Amino acid sequence: MLTAYKITKSNGETYATSMAANVTLAMAKDYFMGKTFVDEDPETGKETTWHVVKVEEIKGDKDFSLTFTGRERGAVGIRYRLTKTVRAADLEAAELKLYDDYDHISNIFLNGIKEI
Repeated sequence: MLTAYKITKSNGETYATSMAANVTLAMAKDYFMGKTFVDEDPETGKETTWHVVKVEEIKGDKDFSLTFTGRERGAVGIRYRLTKTVRAADLEAAELKLYDDYDHISNIFLNGIKEI
């Protein structure tokens, strides 16, 4: 089971990320804290530096917003780029739940995680 963490940036923005199942909160903090990260705006190329001010483990079921390529289960033909919100304990379980409704899934991208 993958572990999920809420990362708070120095500018106040937050995002969710997942790490390998054996990564503890202490290991995640060690990985993120005290380092400088750089984001680049894809349109302007402008770089913004930031650092992590807080790392929190996300526990319990969460709503995962996933974008992926696939098609409805049992359908024949072209695959589409789709977005679906799935409730699960972790990212791995959320990805597996997509197969309840869709086939031929690839290119899964995590848009966000909402604690419930």
